Amino acid sequence: MVGIAERRDIEHDIAAVIVKLAHLGDQKDAAHAVELFTAAGSWKRGGVDYAGRDQLRDSYAKVAPATAVVRHCVLGTAVEIEGPDRATAITYYCAFRYDEDTVTHQLPVPLDVPFAMGEWHDRFERTREGWRIARRQTVRVFQRRA
Repeated sequence: MVGIAERRDIEHDIAAVIVKLAHLGDQKDAAHAVELFTAAGSWKRGGVDYAGRDQLRDSYAKVAPATAVVRHCVLGTAVEIEGPDRATAITYYCAFRYDEDTVTHQLPVPLDVPFAMGEWHDRFERTREGWRIARRQTVRVFQRRA
C-alpha cells in the first residue's frame, strides 16, 4: 500500500519525467531523451514500434527532421500507481510543428493550428536512476488536415 505522501511524490516524479522527455525531444536532444526510458524501453509512435535505446534514439530523426521546429504542450497527466515500483500514466498533449526545410530559423516562427493533439499512454518502472518509461504508446486523437 502506498501512502498519501509517497503517492504525491510518485505522481510528481512521473509528471516531471513526462515533461522532461517532451522538452528534450523538442530540443532535438535524443541522446538524453532516451535515458528517460528503461534500457529495454519501447515506444509505439507513428504506428511503428521502437524498442531499446538505440532504436528510440534513431526514431527521433525519423519522426521530426532536423529542419522542423516542434513544441509539445503537456496538458495534464493522470497517474495510476500499481505498486511501489510500477505505475501507469495517461497524458494529454498538444503538438505544434513548423518546417521551412532549413535548420536555422528566425524565432518566432509562424503559428499554425496544432499539428496534433493526443494522449501518451505510459508504463513506468522505478529504477536506480528513478522512474523510467518502460512502454509508451502515442495515440493521436486529432491531427491537422493536410
